Amino acid sequence: MKNKIGQWKVLSSSLELDSPWVKVRRETILLPDDSQIDDYYIIERRDIVVVFAKTSTHQVVFVEQYKHGVRTNTLELPAGMIDSNEKVIDAARRELREETGYTAKRWKVIGSFFDDPTRNTNKVHAVLAFDAIKTEETKRDPQEKLANLQTTLHSFNNLPELLKAEIKTVSSVATIYQAMAYLSGGR
Repeated sequence: MKNKIGQWKVLSSSLELDSPWVKVRRETILLPDDSQIDDYYIIERRDIVVVFAKTSTHQVVFVEQYKHGVRTNTLELPAGMIDSNEKVIDAARRELREETGYTAKRWKVIGSFFDDPTRNTNKVHAVLAFDAIKTEETKRDPQEKLANLQTTLHSFNNLPELLKAEIKTVSSVATIYQAMAYLSGGR
């Protein structure tokens, strides 16, 4: 995986969209076979943290909210963008507290993965929060309030069924599998 077989060469790059949340670049690419792609779009986003918060009673903290991109409600783990110069664990603590009011004393980064390596530049960081407890009210941002974000608890033992039926967000699915492997000793 370390070799550079077939690496593409960027001939030109222009910024097509520049917002606080996302940047979109249009690139002209030269492929290894000397063919050219004139309109390859790259989406630059900040890295994301996804929190698998497990309580002492073996419940997992989820959020249910409306997601306009897919125009439906989703059941997913608490997650959000990592602020610039913010450490992964600090972002995880902030997101869990803001979205759910839960906190934890013990944290562990259990993995990271690419969101969509074909077009996106960001990584997703999976974080495990041990013995999470509800300690305060939520501090949701305006968009989360509009999305009618709700905190729900689900049994750790019921996760396989939830994965089959209700959890459709890739970052949550990947983080759940990483957490289940970690917690079962398959580190």
